[in-house]
Amino acid sequence: MNRIAVLICTGLVIASSCYAAVVTLPNTSQSTTFTANVAEQANVAVPAAVAWTVNNVSVSTASAAQTVSASTIVLADGKKLRIEIAPDATDFTAPAGGTVTWASDAVSWVSTWTNATENDATMSASANTYVKVADMTAVNTGSMGTVDLVFTLAAKATVDRAGAHTLACTWKFSSF
Repeated sequence: MNRIAVLICTGLVIASSCYAAVVTLPNTSQSTTFTANVAEQANVAVPAAVAWTVNNVSVSTASAAQTVSASTIVLADGKKLRIEIAPDATDFTAPAGGTVTWASDAVSWVSTWTNATENDATMSASANTYVKVADMTAVNTGSMGTVDLVFTLAAKATVDRAGAHTLACTWKFSSF
């Protein structure tokens, strides 16, 4: 019987440490520590698409209000959540036949946040360069969000083609 216990324990050593001892029964001297390593995390929501109906390229156009949120936020002690956005390219992609379109920094935004301080700003002119949208206002806050993030597309009278001009962007959620 002792040989079986040694073989089982030796097999467990491969996966984790093992403590073996001879004890008299009943016995409550053995203990095990369980550890859950929790990663920083949040349940986030961002708009899948933002659209503008541009009826006059010579005038700035505002989007409908967008919702961005983070809930069930779990961060390291003393940390806050930051939300940023970056263009995936320096320019929009014009529709077929178009030669003039908007640069990524033609997009700006304004908003009001709950549990966060907004950073009303302009999209970066450089691809993959993040610009802060909002910072959590206090540590240990379980959620932050806005339901009125409005993106504005600047006027550009030289746009030469009707149709969908597109720009993909990436959101970044991080602790600081």
